[in-house]
Amino acid sequence: MKFHNLKSLLCILLSASFFSWAQQENYNITAFDEGLTANVSVSGTIMASYLVSGKLSYASADALYIYVVPKQKRLNASITSIDGKYAADLELTHSMAEAGWIQIQFPSKFKQSLQSYAADELVAYIYADSQDKFGYYIQEVFPSSWGEPDGSKRSIFINSAGFKPEYSYKNTDGETVVGRCEEIKNKLTRAYNHSCDFSLLSTEQPALIVINTTPDGIGKKFLIWGGN
Repeated sequence: MKFHNLKSLLCILLSASFFSWAQQENYNITAFDEGLTANVSVSGTIMASYLVSGKLSYASADALYIYVVPKQKRLNASITSIDGKYAADLELTHSMAEAGWIQIQFPSKFKQSLQSYAADELVAYIYADSQDKFGYYIQEVFPSSWGEPDGSKRSIFINSAGFKPEYSYKNTDGETVVGRCEEIKNKLTRAYNHSCDFSLLSTEQPALIVINTTPDGIGKKFLIWGGN
């Protein structure tokens, strides 16, 4: 009887170990580069990171969750602190057969420093190079969160010089919806400086979102996945 119980326990431990190994093997980081300095260069192009609130109140290199879809196996990540001091770029591939969230652990040398940032102070811009229906280049943007996502708040983080950005998209009735973004009230802001409360309901296809950072501009288009 005791042998039987020991055998059952061993099977459970082996199953748990295999599950943990399988979770770690559903992605592969193929390139990684990072820097922590007072003089990190800030991208001049418009980026629109989609951040979903997670179970962590701080950033962690061991608990970046990203939403993935099977048709986009290769993803890029640009991780930037809003004070402009930390920046990292990584490339990864994943093997997920279904859409869903996966946990990423990236090999930062500055893990302790990163945890000093609140969850909304270290922004992960997750994207894939793609094409729109006309064949023009566009980026597909995927949601991210620090810690397992709870979805209580969803925000787009944008870098913009001066003008308050606007976003627009068409709802299911074909009507154009326009929203304004607000300046981030943080004296350390240098990289991402505006955020927009924004929630997408559909998970089957990404939504075409236009981000406009200049008055009367044509804006920049993104395909953003909801990750619900």
